[in-house]
Amino acid sequence: MNNYRILALLLVLCLPATLCAQVGLERLAVHDLFDGRVADTRILSETYVTSDELAKYDLSVFHSIQCSTSAKGLAQVERLLTEDERRATEKEVQRENRHIQFALFRYAQKGAGNHYIIFQRRSATDFLCVYLEGTATIQQLKKTFSK
Repeated sequence: MNNYRILALLLVLCLPATLCAQVGLERLAVHDLFDGRVADTRILSETYVTSDELAKYDLSVFHSIQCSTSAKGLAQVERLLTEDERRATEKEVQRENRHIQFALFRYAQKGAGNHYIIFQRRSATDFLCVYLEGTATIQQLKKTFSK
């Protein structure tokens, strides 16, 4: 019975760390995209990394999704990005015919480093969206993940 109590205590102690890893993403509109709640959008691949390997890039969380969607889905994604653009501390957006082709948004968090969203349209129906957490600057990210 003591083993179960120790295991339960360990699980309770680890729960806050697990919840904190995605707190930043959950506050963003694009959270719907990462959760698969965008119409006609299919996640083709997803990568989620929180290992010590990210420390050399001054990052603690790397979460990317590559998606395929319809015109309706892409319109919804752009609405989510536009909503997050308004709240960004720093931003860089490239549009073509009023459609977002590339976006880089930074959200400064007091004492918690930065949170970033990077969006890149790959074709008329495909795109990549990345969520990052860490102390890296925009210049470092551009160098690491060159456009």
